[in-house]
Amino acid sequence: MLLSMTGHGDASLREAPLNAAVEIRSVNHRHFKLNLRLPEGYGSWEPAVESLCRSHIARGSVQATVSLQQEGSGTSSIDKELLARYFDQVQEALGETIPPLAELLPALLSLPGAVTQAATVADPDNHWPLAEQCLHSALDNLVQMRSQEGDVMATDLSTNLQQMTGLLEKIAARTPVVTEQYRDRLSQRIGQLLEPHNIQLDQSDLIREVAIFADRSDISEEVVRSQSHISQFTDVMGEQASNGRALDFLAQEMFREANTIGSKANDSEIGMCVVELKTCIERIREMVQNVE
Repeated sequence: MLLSMTGHGDASLREAPLNAAVEIRSVNHRHFKLNLRLPEGYGSWEPAVESLCRSHIARGSVQATVSLQQEGSGTSSIDKELLARYFDQVQEALGETIPPLAELLPALLSLPGAVTQAATVADPDNHWPLAEQCLHSALDNLVQMRSQEGDVMATDLSTNLQQMTGLLEKIAARTPVVTEQYRDRLSQRIGQLLEPHNIQLDQSDLIREVAIFADRSDISEEVVRSQSHISQFTDVMGEQASNGRALDFLAQEMFREANTIGSKANDSEIGMCVVELKTCIERIREMVQNVE
């Protein structure tokens, strides 16, 4: 099972006279990183909120916002002295062109400090059960979204792995042909060089040169290791826990083997297969960066 590190979850609950709302967003990150916003006076919740987030999220950069509103506890008040000073400044600036007070009042009330809202009284211990329940719901929604995106990524990754398997089969089938073609070309070139001098090519020398070439360009181990990496990658994808770090490591190993195959093959057709192979691996490497 794969889990994406990108997701969003929110929830809201009401238990009169308290309303709680939680919003959680996550993006990819090498480790778990929490950026938490709590209501003023509720800082004591931070360890409990982080522990709850960690129980649902193993890796990723998480932005969590917890909001509380207590019905009937907030009252608005107008700063009459400040409002009067605002009005005097506007009157001084506009003079006789000042609009009627009824038209001007909404703009004056929207100025900083003209209207103040009394803060909700902090009561962390009594308010925590509702907030905790709301957090659980938001985290469950986040995990559900991450799981859905993980399923999409798993399908795409499997497609690329299948393409890689087909390319490796082509490369493995092509390898003996490369040696045979090299032997034929070498025999023909040397024969053309020796023919004017009536010298016969020593087959033992030819066999030795072909053997050296075959050994130098042998990519069977790299092909087998690449196939093994694909098998391991598939196994990790099927595990119960999402393991993006293991997938990232295997993708790096796949790329290393593909580079070695390309440098040793000495064949244009294998080279083209290697280019396609690297393209698949790059897509895989890009996707696993977002796997938890």
